[in-house]
Amino acid sequence: MNDYARSLGGRAVWRGRLDERLTTAGAAVVAAAAGAAIPFVSGRLGALPVAVMILAAGYIGCLWVIPVAALAPVALATTLLVPTQSSLLPGHLQNVPVGVLPLGVWLVRTPATPSNTPGLQRLAIAVTGWLLLSEIFAPFHSIRGLEWLVAAWICVVGPLLRAPADLSGGRLRRLFLLITTPVACYALVEAFILKDNVLFAVLYRNTSWWAGQHAGASYRATTLFGHPLVNGTIFAAAAVLAAAELVERTDRLWLSCIRFVILVGAVLSTHSRGPALALAAGIAFVIAASPGKLKVTGLRRMVLAGSAVAAGLVIVLGLQARDASFAGQANVAQRTSVVKYARQAASRVEPFGAGPGQSEQFRVQQHLPGTSTPLENSYAETLVSLGPLGALLFCLALCVPIYRSLRMSVMVGEAGALATILVAIGGFNAIEEFTPVMVMIGLFAISLLYETNRHRSGPERTT
Repeated sequence: MNDYARSLGGRAVWRGRLDERLTTAGAAVVAAAAGAAIPFVSGRLGALPVAVMILAAGYIGCLWVIPVAALAPVALATTLLVPTQSSLLPGHLQNVPVGVLPLGVWLVRTPATPSNTPGLQRLAIAVTGWLLLSEIFAPFHSIRGLEWLVAAWICVVGPLLRAPADLSGGRLRRLFLLITTPVACYALVEAFILKDNVLFAVLYRNTSWWAGQHAGASYRATTLFGHPLVNGTIFAAAAVLAAAELVERTDRLWLSCIRFVILVGAVLSTHSRGPALALAAGIAFVIAASPGKLKVTGLRRMVLAGSAVAAGLVIVLGLQARDASFAGQANVAQRTSVVKYARQAASRVEPFGAGPGQSEQFRVQQHLPGTSTPLENSYAETLVSLGPLGALLFCLALCVPIYRSLRMSVMVGEAGALATILVAIGGFNAIEEFTPVMVMIGLFAISLLYETNRHRSGPERTT
């Protein structure tokens, strides 16, 4: 019996090593493709490709040399602080998710211990297969579509195959709040005092969305993060993390409260309805999913009640101010027709879709109705790009980390932040146009998978 048990254990170890090597090899290929995409995509720019290739090679080389523990902070910092939306960049380099590179290298260099469950790995294989089929049978191919495919695999699919170690939720939360809180303070000054982005306007002045900044009834903060909806999504996720601190922490409660108020005010400064609704949903998520961590003190109850009232105030003020503007009314009209336009486009490319990340290019090439503006819904874009079944698999991959967190009551704050992002991107075309958002999704997903895996394997180590 002991020999039989040892043989089963040996087989399990062998299979684990084989799975790790296969997934590591796959992640290495994807990371190499991501690194090669930057110089390849710049091939038509004359002398500039030489400089781009040198910078890209140096950047990628550094990622393989620096300590592994620094890769996740680098991925988050480059995603938040590098202004890839800037109109100063060439068009094909705008919105390139530079944080994908350190995230891809991190997937390769860190050990996958403890490993994901077979169910997660099967889901990752299914999504990978569908992405490849969608790319193969796409009506046309583009560099932008290939970039999206690589980013989606690294950020959404790769973590399901092997969640890297060394990213605790507390570490990600501290870094995320450290970066977003000062920018949120600037957003309050920009929107309510200066009425102008005096520090970073030069980066975005010639973008397609900048002209609408001064056409509405209320000024919308842009800060370093660019588009107001991107700002709102980032600040809403950060506010939910701050709300989780209010629920969970026993010390420095007022410091957490001040940070939360600043971040909620930053969401209000963007006058974005989608992020405001996502913020309210995220706060409700954190409060409802953390009953065991709530303290019974009157002060804690008062702070939580004030948080709920503040979130409701953000929604009311945001909706009223935005609805009063012509741009807000036009956006409402566009969003009411999203479902119709998405179904029209998806019906022409069933079952595999128009190709990863190519929904808008397909709609424009086919001269479909409503192509003057993009589909203001990330999930509608995914439906057109990947087809109905592909969109369902992709959305399932996005939501699985949240489900695991809820089932194990682990990392509720980070799960709430990820849920907030997923709700917010349902109100604009983030998944294809503002792909750096996927890096944030990937980082939160990895931290959730790592902590839930560690929680799942804990009892096994103690027996």
